[in-house]
Amino acid sequence: MTQEDQMSTSLIATTPTQMQAITPRVIDWCDKRIEAANHEWSLASATFNSLLKAGYRTHPAQALMNKATKRIRFYEKVKSAIQAGYVIVPPFDLQLFAIRTKSDTPRLDRNERGWGKEQPVMRLSEGEGEFRNARVSRFKVDTITKKNSAGNEYKSDVYENADDWEELELPVRAMKPEIIDAIDQAQQLRIFDALGIAPNYRSADPVICGQIRRPEGPGVLTFFIAWWLDESDL
Repeated sequence: MTQEDQMSTSLIATTPTQMQAITPRVIDWCDKRIEAANHEWSLASATFNSLLKAGYRTHPAQALMNKATKRIRFYEKVKSAIQAGYVIVPPFDLQLFAIRTKSDTPRLDRNERGWGKEQPVMRLSEGEGEFRNARVSRFKVDTITKKNSAGNEYKSDVYENADDWEELELPVRAMKPEIIDAIDQAQQLRIFDALGIAPNYRSADPVICGQIRRPEGPGVLTFFIAWWLDESDL
């Protein structure tokens, strides 16, 4: 079996015990992915230096280096999450409540939508940034006159994001000491790119999960953080 075959082998578990048992294999899988990405980075770096020395355009090689760096960053975070005791779960539809960011202020957004504006999730290296609210407050800042398709004028309110991060807020459903402690521990590790709650609507037996965004595209890898069930819901 080639190295590529080994890295593409499926990891299958049918019980929580089996999920814990395959942890060493997941870590080994991450190590192989990191090794491959480091090799890709080295090749791209050598190409970059040769292009630079010869006076040619270096952007293609730089793009390959950046791509490899993102892959290394992703698999290092996945490995750290597994080593910290978290397990991979299906990609639940989460209501994000915290994102890890290096931005000192929320992204400015000014339009006619009055609801809270969700902030972009960054793909940071482990340990970087701080967790902030996934959504920020919005305030009415102006009223403008517009015309509809019939040519009639009407007033429309304009809203703008707050220019500062507010104190981090947890969903009401997560207001239980054990759950708060589990969320705080996940935040302190600064591995996950975002934290969320599932289902993304008020429901019994909610689950707290952490997300690690894949190197490219919209995909995520989701990890179990905490779950609870009120006896009254049984």
